[in-house]
Amino acid sequence: QFESDYEEELNYLIKNSLGKIVMEGKLFSSPGYNMQEIDIQQLPATGYIISISIGEKSIHRKFIKE
Repeated sequence: QFESDYEEELNYLIKNSLGKIVMEGKLFSSPGYNMQEIDIQQLPATGYIISISIGEKSIHRKFIKE
């Protein structure tokens, strides 16, 4: 979940605990609060870091798939 002031394209990367990129793609935001879902069913259960880039800004979050 995130907030955006514009319609814009976002890039995301998901890395495993070794830093290897295991998934990447694009998302699209609209003005206001946005909630996006990424299908991670094919990823094994372990810890990951997702990085979302909006222009020159990046957001990084850790998550665990059980």
